[in-house]
Amino acid sequence: MGCRMLIGIGMLPIKELLDGFLLMAQNRNEEHEYSSWDKFNHGDGWGYVVRRKGELKSYRQVAPCWEDPEYLSLYHTSFDLILLHARKASPMLPVDLDSTHPFQMDGWYFCHNGTIYDPDFRNGSDSKKLFYKILESIALLGDVVEAIRKTVGEVKNYTALNFILLGGKKAYVLNHYSPEEQHNHPKYYTIKCLETDDYIIVSSEQLKSLGEGWKQVENQTLIQIDTQTLTLKYISPKSHYGKAQR
Repeated sequence: MGCRMLIGIGMLPIKELLDGFLLMAQNRNEEHEYSSWDKFNHGDGWGYVVRRKGELKSYRQVAPCWEDPEYLSLYHTSFDLILLHARKASPMLPVDLDSTHPFQMDGWYFCHNGTIYDPDFRNGSDSKKLFYKILESIALLGDVVEAIRKTVGEVKNYTALNFILLGGKKAYVLNHYSPEEQHNHPKYYTIKCLETDDYIIVSSEQLKSLGEGWKQVENQTLIQIDTQTLTLKYISPKSHYGKAQR
């Protein structure tokens, strides 16, 4: 179906960020096509990755984030990077730990928003299979941006391929949803970005708790973030995720 996710890097306003994500997961933050749906929320599991003193730690749980004491513990944790994901399970997929984001393999972390209907993505988590295909392409091509472009180009039937990929010193955020969803749900599948002198946050929604200054990312745009230097690069759809902007 759909999920809510964000990545924040830098000297983060932790309380405001966590407050905002909690509202977003509960469908109480930003107006979109599902805002008025009764009992619509993203409570089919959640997870995080945080960086403390250069080390990454991850966590996943099937419970909704607003019911898990671990979420409250984040308010008392220091970190300079956080990836958060709250899941709304696609139809016919189980609500279990194996399907809960973020996924981890070979030093990479991944979370996704959307549903993929291609035959290769059936019989299991479509999100996990997308992650594995990206990693296979990275191993084959030796270039992350090229690998993302290759993998995305091979997917034919989907609602959205929005994802966050974190590994090494880089994070990649893709906003890519289908023409049908751009017409039917133009608000739900967007990505928003907030840049300040102290931090960068890229999120499924603009967090009201953090005020103004957010920019909406253009559909079919890849964002590349250096998690050490806090430099951000937009790779536009016109360059097809851009060879010249690695």
